[in-house]
This record gives sequence, structure tokens and C-alpha cells, in this order.
Amino acid sequence: MKILKLENGSKSFGVEIRAVMSAFEFEQLAGNLDNLGVFATKTITHPTTFTKTGARHNFAKYLLLPSKLRRKFRLDEFDFNQLRCGTAEIGDSLYLMFQVPKQVHIARPAGATASNSSSV
Repeated sequence: MKILKLENGSKSFGVEIRAVMSAFEFEQLAGNLDNLGVFATKTITHPTTFTKTGARHNFAKYLLLPSKLRRKFRLDEFDFNQLRCGTAEIGDSLYLMFQVPKQVHIARPAGATASNSSSV
């Protein structure tokens, strides 16, 4: 995708973008035209490690999150049990994207303790 024009949005909370993308990139949106995330491919700069187990049949492959990226956020703030993954093919590269939602914390009534209130 190439951005052709940026303008202050008609609403106070946004920027209007006029862009052009290849038909292949557009097809990968699969009709989802709301809540798009935009990133610049040149911002993906951290080297990472790829490892696999089960050498005979390549049963599992792992991509390891570099420690430099892990230090940017607290792992306990995110719900890794709700992890989702997707891909996008752009140009000559495949991009792997992971979505990890923030933990939902239930507010406790004043004076409540962990022992007398339920948790998720």
C-alpha cells in the first residue's frame, strides 16, 4: 500500500488517508474494511530466532519473541490464553501477526479482598 494523501480528518479524532494498494493486498482483507491496522514494513527490524522440534518430521516450529520487544510491555497485562494469529503477504514477504488482548480486570467492591471475591 502506498499513501497518496494525508489530511486532518473531518472528525476531531483522526487523519484521513488516501491510499492505493495492489488487488492482491485488497483481496487479503477478505471484505473487512473497518478496524484496519496499518504498519510500515520498514519498522520490522528486530532479528528473532526460529527453532523447531521433531527433526525427523518437523512437528513443531517456534518463533521466539526477542527480549528487546518483550521488555516493552508487561506480560501479565495480556491474556495469552486468547492468542490469535493471522498472516498477510505483501510484496515478496509473508507477515505473521499475533493478537494478544489485554487482561480484563474485574473491579472489586471497596474493602473486598482476593479471598472473598471471585476472580476470572
